[in-house]
Amino acid sequence: MSLLPYLVSGVAGWLTYEQMRGQQIHHDEHDLYEPIKTIAEARDYRVWKQFPLPRTSAGVGAPKQIDFVLGANDASEFLVLEVKFKRTMKEMAGAIYKDALKIRDVDADTINEVATARRRRFPTCQSAQSIKHAVLFVWHEGAVLGHLKKEKRPIQKQMVKLFKYMLADPGAASGDEIRKAFAGDVPVRSVSRSWGHIRFAATHTHKRYWVAALPKTDEWEDID
Repeated sequence: MSLLPYLVSGVAGWLTYEQMRGQQIHHDEHDLYEPIKTIAEARDYRVWKQFPLPRTSAGVGAPKQIDFVLGANDASEFLVLEVKFKRTMKEMAGAIYKDALKIRDVDADTINEVATARRRRFPTCQSAQSIKHAVLFVWHEGAVLGHLKKEKRPIQKQMVKLFKYMLADPGAASGDEIRKAFAGDVPVRSVSRSWGHIRFAATHTHKRYWVAALPKTDEWEDID
């Protein structure tokens, strides 16, 4: 099984634990790094945080970085992962589509080139088919809905589809029902599909955290 569903479920479980012990406020995405690292290592993946992309010929300053590149020790799968955290009443830094653009073209040559240049012990990537790309993001209740208008169309469609599928009847799901679902007023179900994953952190005392992941789809090629 791919690592990504484990990360979504595991981060939701960790947030549940944090809420139950009274630590429900997380300041930024870096709070999620340690549980991601721990879960990946437990699944026998090698973890590379702040993976540096090769500098372009015109590049100046520090090279761009990807939050995580995770490589299975048997080289069966590599996951190129960006992480985002949307705080209630706060603007989310950047946009998901920008992260999609940053990671979508990272290939085996890039991973191997950087590992060699940095003399990093990391599994050698042999095939493009073994690489998955995704953006994992976390928010409170329906805080992400207001952000949708800032996303490019392919990401908007992917997110709305994911939100509809967490309801009992995706085909009849409306925006109002989605808002009610995020508020905990209607039943929801977890979603784990090739085009998206979503879970919520269960609690009776605080607003729900939601954890979702958008894997790369063919439509990402239309993002510019």
